Formats: sequence, structure tokens, C-alpha cells
Amino acid sequence: MITVNLKGGLGNQMFQYARARARAKDAQIALNVYELEHPAPGDTPRSFALGDFALGPYTIVREPRTLIHKVADRIMRDFQSVHYFAAEAVRIRNEFSLRTEMTEDADLINTKIHNTPCAVSLHVRRGDYVKNPEVLRDFGVCSLQYYE
Repeated sequence: MITVNLKGGLGNQMFQYARARARAKDAQIALNVYELEHPAPGDTPRSFALGDFALGPYTIVREPRTLIHKVADRIMRDFQSVHYFAAEAVRIRNEFSLRTEMTEDADLINTKIHNTPCAVSLHVRRGDYVKNPEVLRDFGVCSLQYYE
């Protein structure tokens, strides 16, 4: 069994799951949600974000990480790449389909986006990037001129 220690928001959790699924193939994986439920001081609180996807077999565990896990996570955080799960890409994309149908409101928004010429979406992330000195040091913040 492959265990993945989930951290971060939806995008990070999806990457972590995909990497674990590629290594586990058809075997069950364990999704450790301990750090989501017990964020470190200064970390942005996150919740388990994968529940609406049609994921392969997994179990939820709640176990604190060991020192070796923390060291490995620190080393691996700079090495996120699709190449880790390219061989399983089709399966993983299918697993990231939603388990439930869209709500009527979501369907209306989807239709409006598809019927709008040159629809654009802009997401500006600042919260933890500004408030957490370690995150600010590692990732930085774009200037107002960048967005303008």
C-alpha cells in the first residue's frame, strides 16, 4: 500500500494523489489527512478536497508524519512534474471526473461561460502568500503592476 500525506489545497492534493496512484497502480492507497486536520502554526487551514472525484480505491488515515516523511517532502516539493504519472495519465484523468452531476446553478454558469466569446477567469491568490513569512519568502507576491 502507498501512503500519501496530503497537504495544501485542491491542486496540490490532486498532484499528490496522482503521484501515489501512478505508483500504486491498482492497489489501494492511503490518504493521510492528519496535516489537513492539524495544520502547523502559520499554515493556511485546508480540508480534504478530493471527495467529489471518482478516485480509485483508497482509505483515509490520520497519522502524524515521521521525521523521514518531513525530510522527503521537503526534498520532493521542488520536483512536481507530470512525468511522475504520465504512464497512468488517462486513468488519473478519468478518476478526476466528478462523481455527481453539476447542480443547476453550476450548469447555468457553465453554459454562460461557453456562450461568452473570449471568456476569461482571473484568480488572485494572496492570503497565505502575504501573511505567512515562509511562504512569502519561498514564492513571493506579484506587484500591482503585474496584474494591471
